[in-house]
Amino acid sequence: MTKIDELLNEWEIDSKIDAIHPDDELLKIPRLHSKYLQVLSKNKLLLKEYEIKQSKMYLLRFEYYQGTISIDNLKKYNWNPFPMILIKSEISKYLDADDELIKIIVNKKVIEELIYICESILKELSARTFQLRDVISYRKFISGM
Repeated sequence: MTKIDELLNEWEIDSKIDAIHPDDELLKIPRLHSKYLQVLSKNKLLLKEYEIKQSKMYLLRFEYYQGTISIDNLKKYNWNPFPMILIKSEISKYLDADDELIKIIVNKKVIEELIYICESILKELSARTFQLRDVISYRKFISGM
């Protein structure tokens, strides 16, 4: 199960509203807001880390395909020297298909999706206050208060 699935499953549970006790649901909103704000914050920091990793790996892999990477870096990453000589315009094709970079980009995309989901959940929680107050007002109206 992916982190996205876990977050969506958690929200599926947390998003259920007890229509019988809307006042209790109002009290849950700050706790839920805090929960998803923490997830959002952690993932925003993680996204920054992946952006830095991507930049560093891009440079390393560019040097690798260009043939200018140091022997120390080849040993450090356990890479063999690139067997071909490429011109600069060809390097971008190799970088686009590079497995090392793709791993980082995929992880970064997952984090971006988690951020989007958290932002959507927080927007829904903000609207929930008004929705629940409307339910409470409607119930008061129906009961003649």
